[in-house]
Amino acid sequence: MYDYAYSAKPRSANPPKLEVRIATIHFKIAAVMDSDVDDMLVFGHSSGVHLGVSILSDLICSNGVSANGPKLSFLSLGQVVPMVSFLPKVY
Repeated sequence: MYDYAYSAKPRSANPPKLEVRIATIHFKIAAVMDSDVDDMLVFGHSSGVHLGVSILSDLICSNGVSANGPKLSFLSLGQVVPMVSFLPKVY
């Protein structure tokens, strides 16, 4: 519930410090996806699932996942996505 309260406080917007961390993780995953590895497994627990979904969504939408590149998999454990998805959006 602490994670949910953290997400709800700014009306579901990510604080600037968190956005910096998200961008860092995004670029690290993108670098691996652009390497010669065979598989990439990203996993998250609790609020890490929510962040993982967001990061991977941005990565896929920015063409950071190639059909000829490494296989990308995502494992979620104890997720809060359904709860966070009901928070009002910031416009």
